[in-house]
Amino acid sequence: MSSKELARKTEVERVIDHRITQREAANKLGVSERQIMRILQRY
Repeated sequence: MSSKELARKTEVERVIDHRITQREAANKLGVSERQIMRILQRY
C-alpha cells in the first residue's frame, strides 16, 4: 500500500469508530464529504 492509501484507511477506520467526523476526515484527506461517504460504502 502507498502512504496515501494507508492514510485513507486510517481515517476511514477513525470515522467508523466515531473518533472523528466525516467532515474532519474529508478535510484531512483533501476530498469532499460526499467522497468520504462513497469510500465508507465501499469499506
